[in-house]
Amino acid sequence: MGARLRNRSLLHESFLVSDRITLSIGVSTLSPTAQLSASALIAATDTALYQAKKAGRAQVACHQGKSLT
Repeated sequence: MGARLRNRSLLHESFLVSDRITLSIGVSTLSPTAQLSASALIAATDTALYQAKKAGRAQVACHQGKSLT
């Protein structure tokens, strides 16, 4: 997905940081348990997304926590 976006080289003329659109992704996985809520998974994925953004443009970050409960 990221390579296809880079190959299209879409302009983002009004953005001051870069003139091209990039993609950063946050990823989390889990094995379902009775104690695990959907909101915990969403929060972990959101944390991973902000880790990807902090690492720079066009990054992917995975949740590395021991538990999502």
